[in-house]
Amino acid sequence: MTKSIYFFTSFTESEKLLETLSSFNPTVLESEISIPNLNVKISDGDDYFLAQREGMLNFYSGLINPDYMEVHSKFLMHLASCVKGYKVEFNSEEEITPLINVLVDEMYGLIFSPSMAFYTKNWQLIIDASGGCELSEYDVKMSAQTFDAGVQSDSEGERRKKATIELLQQRGIPTLESLPVIPSSSQIKYRTEEEVATRIITLAAIAAKGELKKPDVSFQVLEKYAIHPDNVSPWELHFLKNTELEEQDYINAIWRYESLNVLMWAAGYANELHFPTQMVDVASLIEPIREFRDFEEFLLNYNLRDINEILNEFDFTYRLHWACVNARVKNEPAPSHVNSSVVYERHYALNWLIDRYGEDWDNVSTST
Repeated sequence: MTKSIYFFTSFTESEKLLETLSSFNPTVLESEISIPNLNVKISDGDDYFLAQREGMLNFYSGLINPDYMEVHSKFLMHLASCVKGYKVEFNSEEEITPLINVLVDEMYGLIFSPSMAFYTKNWQLIIDASGGCELSEYDVKMSAQTFDAGVQSDSEGERRKKATIELLQQRGIPTLESLPVIPSSSQIKYRTEEEVATRIITLAAIAAKGELKKPDVSFQVLEKYAIHPDNVSPWELHFLKNTELEEQDYINAIWRYESLNVLMWAAGYANELHFPTQMVDVASLIEPIREFRDFEEFLLNYNLRDINEILNEFDFTYRLHWACVNARVKNEPAPSHVNSSVVYERHYALNWLIDRYGEDWDNVSTST
């Protein structure tokens, strides 16, 4: 039965792979990159890798085990340095182990199993989906080109990350150096003005029903601004129309005031975002929505903040959210009296705003 794994590397050239395989076994067939006597086939896995790498970084950074902090931090640095992925199909783990060891040594490879676990040589576990580890130490190797690129680039993302870490540390909030940088201003795309304005009005309607438990008020808001049901998410439509809801549904809806707050701030309808220790003042938050006559007038007052100001806030929220998750894992209170639910809602809204993963509103990722 054929099995599959992936290996990720910081080498971009496929020639390096062929050179490594040929030195390991001269019977390599270049046309298919296969080793017949081992019944191993290697194919380009870039599409899978590039689509998954950032999500992997976010997912595994949230699984760091304090008992293996140094190993896992170095692992995240290693994964972040990888720029190419390959899929390896084989029959026997025992037969393929020598090949895996060569790929780790010569191509500075990371081995990834579909079971959501990363391995190094001899199938030693670096980290699995529960944060498990079998290593007491771990050395990170990168190709010269990756190292040179890192030295030469004084990237926007790295500068932003450094500034955020300094701000958090000034408040005594833990940080994780290996948590990856966020996309730069040239790499993100904003939702359109119409999308953001529609989302703001919709969130106001949802939160109002959560607070008042009166659907008529919510429908009046949507009608005033001519928000079509197609622009309301499936969960929101269910929430607005259903009269038999769980209490948690109402609670979840009330928390949407915090998502609303960050979008109102980003769109220029609110002046500032307070440090997230308390919930937003709802009365002042929704005042602009009460004032404007219709959707057109609302859009006329739309004034999106500078992209760097928004990304600075995103980076701060992203790393603060990690600190909240880290505290929860350790069964500790959130640092500096932060309200972790407020941070979560801000992270949710900002991820949606910059369309980071192309997700619809009901399915926005907030991995740390």
